[in-house]
Amino acid sequence: MPAYLNDELKLAKSESARIDKQIAQRKLNMDATRKHFAEEKAHFIALKRAIASAMPATEPTPAPNNAAAKTTAVKPN
Repeated sequence: MPAYLNDELKLAKSESARIDKQIAQRKLNMDATRKHFAEEKAHFIALKRAIASAMPATEPTPAPNNAAAKTTAVKPN
């Protein structure tokens, strides 16, 4: 095999190895991001449950009765 082809083959193999390393690193980054957001989601859900359980269960308050404040329209004679 000619020398220039051997050089190109070595260069192509080293570039391929470099790209494979980049792909592996990006996959690790994606996995770390997924893990981080899964932890954040679990933490947020736990906080929501803690807040919900800390709040007393109350019945809805009825609307104020404004019957006294209502006026009837008086027709002029």
